[in-house]
Amino acid sequence: MSYTAGVADALINRDTQELESLLLPIAVNNQVEMLTLIDTNGIEILTLAFDSTTGQYLRVDGKDFSSFPPVEKILKGKLDEKGDKFTGLLQAKDGVALFTSAAVRRSNGQLAGVLMVGTYLDHLVSDLKTRALADIVLLDKDGNLLSTSLPPEDRGYEGLEETARFQVADNSDQSHNLTLYRRDYQVVYAPLVIRGEN
Repeated sequence: MSYTAGVADALINRDTQELESLLLPIAVNNQVEMLTLIDTNGIEILTLAFDSTTGQYLRVDGKDFSSFPPVEKILKGKLDEKGDKFTGLLQAKDGVALFTSAAVRRSNGQLAGVLMVGTYLDHLVSDLKTRALADIVLLDKDGNLLSTSLPPEDRGYEGLEETARFQVADNSDQSHNLTLYRRDYQVVYAPLVIRGEN
């Protein structure tokens, strides 16, 4: 999307109608949940966010993303061994989402801004469950629940988080037994690694 003809110029000119006409069809065809375009100051020019209740894309603008690491790195011209695309978690309207950022450049290499694509963790977890044929639990580094394919117990996810904190602190990647919903589970904790980072 960041290389789509006309996107760089429309971003520099802050032409939201042109950006939408160029990118909305791509977003719809690829079932993109959130698409954000950001200027070189880190300010949101346009976000197209899919609203599952209406089946339409909502439009938002004006948020400052300059301190969000996946945007900040591009604005500062940072590269790593994997290139100039970066990822990060961000609280969005309907939950925590995983965003991937990419530089948008003019044909002469000049930075025009940043494009981000976001996926809600709940949808990612659902997809992972289907692929792995197992329930999935995503926790932050402190053992707090980010998303899961498991339904909540009567007291919510407290028991799951408590057990996870203990196991993660133990730093063990062996399987563990866990009882939830009066059922026994075997659980393996492993870091979520994206772009070689966890």
